[in-house]
Amino acid sequence: MTFNIFKKSNKNSEAISSRLANILNQKPNNLHVTICIQNQILFQIMPAKNFIQHGFKTDKPNDLVAIHFFNKNKTLTFDSLNNIKDTGIANNYYFYEKPKGNYNYIKSIGLNPIEIETEILKNIKEIYELENLNNISIEYADY
Repeated sequence: MTFNIFKKSNKNSEAISSRLANILNQKPNNLHVTICIQNQILFQIMPAKNFIQHGFKTDKPNDLVAIHFFNKNKTLTFDSLNNIKDTGIANNYYFYEKPKGNYNYIKSIGLNPIEIETEILKNIKEIYELENLNNISIEYADY
């Protein structure tokens, strides 16, 4: 089930936290929130249970995690890999490389919509160094 595509803009847009609260109240099975710029994925939010097989440890498999992945095919964001490694941000993430050359960074962000929105906006600014959100789109889907 797709919950719509939500384009972030400065005019009368529903806040990410508000949209998430509405979706979470519908009890999705495997919610995926995909944050994109110019048709390339910046990062995704999804349940932690999707990463247990990669060694991610959690007591709450239904809590959401932020997953940042970098590879040479993501031409708009591959340089942001250095922002995670060089600034110490990586210390707050679980890392695994799979497949080879695909660098995955995962961080648990819970289920509180306000905290999730804060984390999304913080990641956009700190990791990807984007101040202008006009080109960011967010898709909410349940699988």
